[in-house]
Amino acid sequence: MRLHFKKIVTGLIVLTAIIFFVGLVLLIQFSKKFDFTSENYFPSYPMSDQLELYESNSEIIIPADASEIYVYSSGLNELSTRIRFSINSDKLDGFIENTLCAEPLSEFDASIYIPSNGETNPWTLKEGSNYKRCIGFKENTRQTIIVDITDPNNYIVFVFASVY
Repeated sequence: MRLHFKKIVTGLIVLTAIIFFVGLVLLIQFSKKFDFTSENYFPSYPMSDQLELYESNSEIIIPADASEIYVYSSGLNELSTRIRFSINSDKLDGFIENTLCAEPLSEFDASIYIPSNGETNPWTLKEGSNYKRCIGFKENTRQTIIVDITDPNNYIVFVFASVY
C-alpha cells in the first residue's frame, strides 16, 4: 500500500512539473507574439485621465495647454513610451522643471535621430530643424527630452522614456 501511495504522489509531482513547464513555455511564446502597444492622438489636452498612464510611465507632466499630442507605449517587461506635443515657447521652462533632466537643454547632433531610410512618424525629427536635448535617469527609468526650437513661438517637445 505504501509503495502504491509513493508512486501516486511521485506521479502527481511529475505531472504538475510537466504542466507548469508547458504553461511557462506557452506564456513565453505568447508574450513574444503578442504586441503590447498603445498609440493615440489628441488635438488638444483631453479633459480626462487618458494621458495619466503615459505621463506616469515617462515621468513627465504634459502641460494642460499642450496641443497636437501624440502618445505611444510598447512593451511588457521593458516599457518604452514616446510622447510628442506642441507648447508655447514660454511654457518650456515650467515643463522641463518637472522632468528627470539633470542638466539644462543643450544643442546636440540630431542626425542620430533622423532615419536614413526616409521613414516618417510623429517621433521622427526633421532635417534642418534646430533641436536641443537633455537626458535624465531615475532608478530604472531613462528619459530623453528633445525640443524643436525652430519656431521661436511654438516648440515641439519629444519625450522618449524607457522603464527597465
